[in-house]
Amino acid sequence: MSRLLARVLREEASAPVVEYGVVAALIAAVLLTAASLGVGHQPPPVSAPDLRASPR
Repeated sequence: MSRLLARVLREEASAPVVEYGVVAALIAAVLLTAASLGVGHQPPPVSAPDLRASPR
């Protein structure tokens, strides 16, 4: 990681290295947003009422 950071900070850092970093940051932001919004979360299944507990 420190090698990558040093390479980006050097003057001869190539554009693809910076672009890959931007893409990785965008992907991380999308994943964190999806996780915080609960995308894909399903409600708990509705269970049948327990007929044994009700007095008859």
